[in-house]
Amino acid sequence: YQAGRCFLGPPLREECPMDKKFAREYQLHTYEIDWEGRAHPLALLDFLMDAAAGQAAATGFGVPELIRKGLTWLLSRHHVRIFHYPGIWDRVRVTTWASGFQRLFALRDFEMHDEKGSLLASATSSWVLMNLRDRKPANPAGFLPGHLLHEVRAMAEDFPPLPKVDRPDVEIAFRVRMRDVDFNRHVTNGVYIHWALEAVPEDVLKSRRPKEIEVGFRAEAFYGDQVVSRTQRTGEGAAPAFVHQIVNIATGTELTRLRTVWE
Repeated sequence: YQAGRCFLGPPLREECPMDKKFAREYQLHTYEIDWEGRAHPLALLDFLMDAAAGQAAATGFGVPELIRKGLTWLLSRHHVRIFHYPGIWDRVRVTTWASGFQRLFALRDFEMHDEKGSLLASATSSWVLMNLRDRKPANPAGFLPGHLLHEVRAMAEDFPPLPKVDRPDVEIAFRVRMRDVDFNRHVTNGVYIHWALEAVPEDVLKSRRPKEIEVGFRAEAFYGDQVVSRTQRTGEGAAPAFVHQIVNIATGTELTRLRTVWE
């Protein structure tokens, strides 16, 4: 970091303290790409979440710090648009910032650029500040200082309700593994997206990539739970679209709703 500019290049993953924004660099490795050598969508989403955690930690509001105060962050909604998938060894820069509040939700936005400065992806998200004692939300506006906010949205999104799967075309069951569990001791958000994408028809998986992923988290899953991923096709042609639902098999609890568009 130098004179207000953040340079791509080694060392990788270096924080760039840009006032109210935060940037971190990543390089795509062999374990983060698909069978055609392009970034797996989950790798790109992991980069976004890692940058968010980086800024939260740098400002004293990371999950480990909050847990000591009886609080934690839970992702409620996430909407990502991917314009171009980088390839193996490519370097990308993720910029993120706290963008405001929506009722009891804290908003966070993201942009991802390549080494030439071209926009690869935009995203927005909403988060719940959860009280660990009673599992009820706390008011983030009364907790986060206003000087951290950069009230600009990467995407105009009010997070309307996502549609429910009513006639699934595909259903696949999964068991929650220990590696699926995060610092909050529940299934981490990216795993739900993995389960949803696995239930997309094979012909789409082998010929297309998601250009839009929207997720609404509704309940938690834990180690050992059995879940089912349900997918229903809603769009055909040049941009097939799907709605997805993750459900706890034992209880019938709806865990997540998702919507994906492919190209």
